[in-house]
Amino acid sequence: MRYFDADALEFLGDLRRHNDRRWFNEHKERYERALREPFLEFIADAGPELRTISKHLVADPRPSGGSLFRIHRDVRFSKQNRPLKRPGALRARGAILRTADGYACAMRFLPALGLMLATACSGPPVEDGLFFPTWDAEGDVPAGQVQGVLVEEDRCLFVEANGRQTLVVWEAGLGFEDDALLDSAGDPIASVGETIHGGGGYYGDRGHIQNLAGEPIPERCVPVGDGDRFAVIYEVEAGPFE
Repeated sequence: MRYFDADALEFLGDLRRHNDRRWFNEHKERYERALREPFLEFIADAGPELRTISKHLVADPRPSGGSLFRIHRDVRFSKQNRPLKRPGALRARGAILRTADGYACAMRFLPALGLMLATACSGPPVEDGLFFPTWDAEGDVPAGQVQGVLVEEDRCLFVEANGRQTLVVWEAGLGFEDDALLDSAGDPIASVGETIHGGGGYYGDRGHIQNLAGEPIPERCVPVGDGDRFAVIYEVEAGPFE
């Protein structure tokens, strides 16, 4: 079955030349027809086939919170103000087939060649029952800094600084097992009780952070208090900033 027609490639080329919300809003129906709906159909069809390979491969066709990542950027902390992903960025986040144990298989759409490619599944494990939200840190990212002591409570991971806990959405590709935050190779970055730091930004809007993570935040994981109770982080390292 063919999912994408010539207009899908033409749309990506037009997006490169007209990367602004006004243009996108005027062509949103075209985006839905040429790209979003075919991607969702592909994900739905891929699910049963992937299950024949491994029960851990999950292709979620839900329009919101499923395997398809959104096209909009978060530009609030970015040095660039392009509100939409260019074709290169879109292909990197076209669709993620998440696995049941924290791994991911990225489906890459290459508009220049008209190809859909699947990268290898990769990523460290995440303990069962742990809420471990992730986000795709490719492209423009928040330019701030996040730092604190790694804390696990009620099967949620926080960073704590100055007596205040912040729920973290982790860069995709990290994991957590045996009280340790793991890098993409499965090696420990830091253990619970140790300080970590990385690039990122703090947020107060729960809805926004759920959109970035692509999944709802359990009530048990929402920090007490007001203000910026959530953060995204990337390029995580052990220890404080120097």
